[in-house]
Amino acid sequence: MSRQSQLSYELIQLLGDPQNMEAILNTARDYLHNPIHLTDLTGKLLACSRGNSPVDPIWDGIEEKGYIDHETYQSTCRMNVQKIRGSLSPTLITNAPGSVNLIVCGLRTPSNFRANLIVLEKNQPFCEEDKNLLAITATSLSTILDECYPDSGPKIHASDYLICDLLDTPDIDSSSVAERSKIVSFYPRPPMQILTICHPGNIAAPSILNMVRSHLENLFHKCKTVVHHNRTVTILTENIFSSVTFPSCGIMPLLKKYGLTAAISIPFEDLAYIYPAYMQTVLALEYGSIIQPHQLFYHYEDYAVYRFIEELNIQGSFCHPCIRRLQEYDTKHKTDYTRTLYAYITHFCSMRDAATAIHVHYNTLKYRLGRIIQIIDLSLEDSGTFLMLYLSFKSMELTGTVFKGDDQHEKHIPVPGQ
Repeated sequence: MSRQSQLSYELIQLLGDPQNMEAILNTARDYLHNPIHLTDLTGKLLACSRGNSPVDPIWDGIEEKGYIDHETYQSTCRMNVQKIRGSLSPTLITNAPGSVNLIVCGLRTPSNFRANLIVLEKNQPFCEEDKNLLAITATSLSTILDECYPDSGPKIHASDYLICDLLDTPDIDSSSVAERSKIVSFYPRPPMQILTICHPGNIAAPSILNMVRSHLENLFHKCKTVVHHNRTVTILTENIFSSVTFPSCGIMPLLKKYGLTAAISIPFEDLAYIYPAYMQTVLALEYGSIIQPHQLFYHYEDYAVYRFIEELNIQGSFCHPCIRRLQEYDTKHKTDYTRTLYAYITHFCSMRDAATAIHVHYNTLKYRLGRIIQIIDLSLEDSGTFLMLYLSFKSMELTGTVFKGDDQHEKHIPVPGQ
């Protein structure tokens, strides 16, 4: 049996378990007699063979850092950096004296996840058969990677891989992100925001998400959009949108046509903050669908208070005593003072906005607030009282308290997860 056939046989035995990625590299190393690294297109180290103790100063610390930095790419490749991540067949890269030579093989999974398999000429000189052995290894790894990244979605540019990885990585340091950004030439200008669009049930067809992606990139020329976990996620740069300006930016007709919803994060400056900004939009979509299910656009700033309430674990148990007192008074005297106070507090003590919300005359609201102050025996101008009342009402919204909304119809707000 030839060495190529024998390697193929041994690798077949390792297929079927995503945990065997390193075992595949170790097996291949026994045939190639040189260390092997598997990276994505941004230089992130996905796996490496055992015994990779660096003897070359350029590759020193690769495993510890977890990524190949831009300087290493530039230093080890005398041609264009594209050479390393462009070819799907094994390519020998001969470097200047003092730098390690490489064989690089690009690979692509059925789900369109792309990566690079890199062999370093450190322990033994390359031979012609090494390219074929590496190609066999790449084929096996494609199967394993397809199980690890089944929903990688269409990634048109190398920067898409960086963005999708950052969206899944809670803790990452800025220096790592900066180095990998250089490799894929991705330099978004701050301030940035994350815009996430999805179907409320996360059931949007891939064709619709790809169409939304194209629409957004045509609409916002300086943005970058990826399809990630059945959502379109966009990094908006320079043009900062608020809950006031965003609905008029041109995508509302798109949301209405396909029954989609959108959420936007607060501005941030550093790419390393992409994950928390993305999670802000996910939470805004979750809370928005509960609190205001008929809206299409949600701004995280409008829903951050609900996250605060859940983090404090006070939902359901946190209610200012004067609200209970008002509810009892309303039940006994057939009045509507609780809803009046709710409108006044949640509109940040704006008489005009509160009157409009509950459809009463300004003077009517003024009279009611006077009666409310008499009943609860508290000053509504006190900042501490306002904060307690505001958190109480938001807690009531979040926990599903039956309450009259701005449209004067009884509505029950479901508890999250129901």
